[in-house]
Amino acid sequence: YELNLFFVEDWKQTKPAMERIDFGSPRVRWLPDGRRLTFEKTDRGHQRFRIIEVDTQTAAVRNILDEQSKTFIWSAHNEHGPLTTYLNQSNEIIYVSERDGWKHLYLIDGEQGAITHQITRGEWVMRGIDLIDEEHRQIWFRASGMIAGQDPYLIHHCRVNFDGTGLVRLTDGNGNHSIRFSPDRQFVIDAYSRVDLAPVHELRRTSDGALVCSLETADTTELVASGWKAPEVFSAKGRDGTTEIW
Repeated sequence: YELNLFFVEDWKQTKPAMERIDFGSPRVRWLPDGRRLTFEKTDRGHQRFRIIEVDTQTAAVRNILDEQSKTFIWSAHNEHGPLTTYLNQSNEIIYVSERDGWKHLYLIDGEQGAITHQITRGEWVMRGIDLIDEEHRQIWFRASGMIAGQDPYLIHHCRVNFDGTGLVRLTDGNGNHSIRFSPDRQFVIDAYSRVDLAPVHELRRTSDGALVCSLETADTTELVASGWKAPEVFSAKGRDGTTEIW
């Protein structure tokens, strides 16, 4: 792909000073002023990812984001959502990055062309964004590895403010979680289970993640009586002698 600008009234063609996109396709987005556009460029090899802004009147080009890695930037096969979410009420971007060694959320100022701050942090991974509430400037997301002693692949649900404050974990039980919100989004029905734990259902508050009451726990009495045995969950040290492999 090669970017060209055509001015119809003057019958003029301008080619901004930038390289072609030789891998993947651009994700073009016009800014509300109708003058600027942004697009994304992933270099072949997945070691550089950029958000590039072009002024269509002057053909000026600048990088809003330019992330580079000697190893790998996970910019493809994002079954949990794209790396970037462009906000409608402000020229800001919610960006997903592993730049500190863990997959986390960052806030980008599109006008300044810089990362404002890191939204989430810690030795755990953000697994996917469920909702971005621009009015209340909050992000509802999934995460793994937040609770010590639990399988780090298990999914939990959380909420955090754009500025990184107010992190609330909406789920707590030792299992893989899926939630369903009440119409006013003040409560969730949390269903969780493991390969060795029958499904548990709880009612929890979204304001602080507190348990309101237990709803139901699946009864496996007849299943066990029939001779069924649950798989055994275990972990072992990785090649480095430190990392737990579940």
